Amino acid sequence: MDSLRSALGALASTLEADHTLAQTVAFIEREFARALGAERVTIGLGDTARLPAPGSVEVSFPLVLNGRKIGSAAFAFRYAPAEAEHESMRALIAPLAAALAWRAQASERERLFELVRTDALTGLANRMAFDERLDAVWSSAHERGAPLTLAIMDIDYFKPYNDIYGHVEGDACLRSVALLLAEETRAENGFVARFGGEEFALIAQGLEQSDAVAAAARILHALETRSLPHAGSSLGRISISVGVASGRPSGWPTIADFVREADRSLYRAKALGRNRICAGSYVSPGLVASRNTRSMTAPPVFVDPTIGREADLTRLLAALRQARMISLVGPAGIGKSRLACLAGAAAEQFVSDGVAYVDFSLLASDSDPVGAVGAALDIAHESSDVREGLCGAVRERNVLIVLDNVAESAARLIALLCNDLLAAAPELSILATSRSALGCKDERTVVVAPLATEAALELLRVRSGSPDVAALRGIAQELGGVPASLERMGRVLAARITP
Repeated sequence: MDSLRSALGALASTLEADHTLAQTVAFIEREFARALGAERVTIGLGDTARLPAPGSVEVSFPLVLNGRKIGSAAFAFRYAPAEAEHESMRALIAPLAAALAWRAQASERERLFELVRTDALTGLANRMAFDERLDAVWSSAHERGAPLTLAIMDIDYFKPYNDIYGHVEGDACLRSVALLLAEETRAENGFVARFGGEEFALIAQGLEQSDAVAAAARILHALETRSLPHAGSSLGRISISVGVASGRPSGWPTIADFVREADRSLYRAKALGRNRICAGSYVSPGLVASRNTRSMTAPPVFVDPTIGREADLTRLLAALRQARMISLVGPAGIGKSRLACLAGAAAEQFVSDGVAYVDFSLLASDSDPVGAVGAALDIAHESSDVREGLCGAVRERNVLIVLDNVAESAARLIALLCNDLLAAAPELSILATSRSALGCKDERTVVVAPLATEAALELLRVRSGSPDVAALRGIAQELGGVPASLERMGRVLAARITP
């Protein structure tokens, strides 16, 4: 009975401790072995199977809770245990199963507690965690009369970054900046959170304003050293603007006023040129980060070779020199997008202000085409009439706009936009891809035909890597010279050939 009481006491004490599930299991295994005089106690959760240790006598019991097996407990002795010891072990099983289930549920609750307070993309604390932490440290600093710092940080020109590099790279950029912020604020024991979008926030206790500014300056210097590329910024790299509120909480009527001061300082830092720190009357020196107006969204580049479209590309480029509104038309999969992107890349030679690209297949069906074209051109305008602002911004520009994958349902709306742009900007030209003509004024239609037989055969041979020309020829003829079908079949054949 003494051994049973000792084991139950150990079980109760571990539940009172702030242990993880793994720590609880390890503690119980150790304390049960000591209390029962066992050589070893092993607790397994789930369906994990194990072999008894050689040279020992092992007694195993299932751990059952509410009629369901949740694991097992194995007791190993150097001798055959007496019946009294069996009874002690049996008496431990029900409370042990309940205790482990309780601890597992507590661990899951703790995990979920942290999960809902963690930003999934960056791994930093999220806005909920930020609000909770700020409330706690505000109260503490107020009681002690201690200084408190809040810095709100915004990545400069992040929307153009997404437009240029895409949202996957945009997410990678946010993660890189988040990691850098966490690293650079360890010295201040700072709490860093994702405040929203491309904004981050730092809470630091015990810092006077001069110390807070020095901490922010280290962050700016670290970003300069890391030099993450950003073609949309005049600096050519990622930079941030920082707004700081720092002082004793008694200096603000409410916590909301404290946050508002940091926010106002941030907007002041952005208004004064970005890539700087504003804290009260202080404004940091340094290079201004201005918007790079040539950071338009370029057509994608195809790594694999284009086969059988040389004559079509020559014909399309000639049409672009003669007409300002070209529509490449043809059925799905015929190769309009690739041809348009190739033409856009080649057109850089004769359009002085570059080529902008919009892929309407990536946009929601109800997306505003005016906004999409403005984003591709990297145009910011102040007009309340978005269309008027866009037309005014391109008035003097010699640019080619590639409008790829225009759906028939949106053709009329996009045609009206094209007419307005072409009327406003005499040096602007447009190349669209669609299944049929858009119906624009002075539109020239270029039909994209299937690949000729030999070109289709060559495309299939290159993509598949198969030497069986006779078999490939029959397949190519069945696929009717449609490049998308040939590409897919080539990948299927290549996968079969690859060992």
